Amino acid sequence: MECSRAVKKTVKRHLAEDATLKKALQIISDPAGAEVDLVVEYRELAERYRKLNRKLYKTLVISDLYQLESKQLACKLEETLQNYQKLKDVALPICMVCHKIHTTNDYWERLEDYFAKNADIMFSHGICPDCIKVTYGKLGEKVLEKQRYAAEIKNHAVPKEHQEDEALKEMRQLVERAVRSENPLTTDIQKIAKNHAKLLRRFDKIVSLGDSYQSQLRDFNLRLELMAHTDPLTTCNNRGYFMELLGIELERSRRYERKFSALMLDIDHFKSVNDTHGHAAGDEALRTLTSVFRESGLRKSDFFGRIGGEEFALVLPETDLSGAVDVAERVRCNLEKTAVTFANCQFFITASIGVSVYQNNDSAETLLQRADKAMYAAKETGRNRVCRES
Repeated sequence: MECSRAVKKTVKRHLAEDATLKKALQIISDPAGAEVDLVVEYRELAERYRKLNRKLYKTLVISDLYQLESKQLACKLEETLQNYQKLKDVALPICMVCHKIHTTNDYWERLEDYFAKNADIMFSHGICPDCIKVTYGKLGEKVLEKQRYAAEIKNHAVPKEHQEDEALKEMRQLVERAVRSENPLTTDIQKIAKNHAKLLRRFDKIVSLGDSYQSQLRDFNLRLELMAHTDPLTTCNNRGYFMELLGIELERSRRYERKFSALMLDIDHFKSVNDTHGHAAGDEALRTLTSVFRESGLRKSDFFGRIGGEEFALVLPETDLSGAVDVAERVRCNLEKTAVTFANCQFFITASIGVSVYQNNDSAETLLQRADKAMYAAKETGRNRVCRES
């Protein structure tokens, strides 16, 4: 019971998020009244799981690429900052009033040494030492241009969700300082800031996809859990889960000294049904029997399962032997009146039912053995009848 309650709570907690779990909740909450085609469910689950697995793998590959690109950008930014610090050591000694250059021989030596070690900063753009003074003369125009460019940076279309991102703030401040100090690395720093913003947007998309995949995986796990304890042909409890529920009922009855009953049911002449109408018709007969169980007024606390082949078991908590016999008679009568319709044929089936009641120190095996013995007694005395344990 505790296991069943845990499953119910899990499904109910996620039901508001995903309507596809309604079938699962219906079966777990009321196994006597739910009908699900688990073969179709399994095929759909398998196909969706394959698609999800491919998407998830693709997302992981993209995420790894983004992380690699982010590391490369971080390394490039670190290198740029180091170059910027070195460039500060050779800052241009220009007068802010007359715009003339005031230098010493030591300055030009330091400048030459810096450009020799960092040729990619200026010389890659085709500026040779002889043209440096001409470039200085145009510096005033460049300052104005960079100021306009800085204004554009402030209004750059950074995603709203990242306006408060500390890394972006620092990058924008770094770009602004670079512009004010006429840093030739401004363009590179700006590219890094743009790439960082782009990576953040992509990361948000990956997180959103990951959340979606986690929701789908949660759905799949619940459906897999449902399939693990459900018979795919009849959609009732399979043998393993039925025995688990029976074990819980045994422990409850021992603890509180309460009685409960068990029924064993077997379809009469089931082999002749398969031989006459085919195995597909036999499968339909099993599904019909399951429907009869659910339509026979069982309580939510009652549970049944397919034990094997055409044999089923039903457990009735808080029910004595006479009450269990009444339920068995109701099931037997409903079954013999219900037609099994398959393709163009229609036929009727009956069942023999044995009933036993829980006794002190009973195990699941001994309880079902007595019910099974009573069922064979019903078969030997004419079939289509109910027999109680002797």
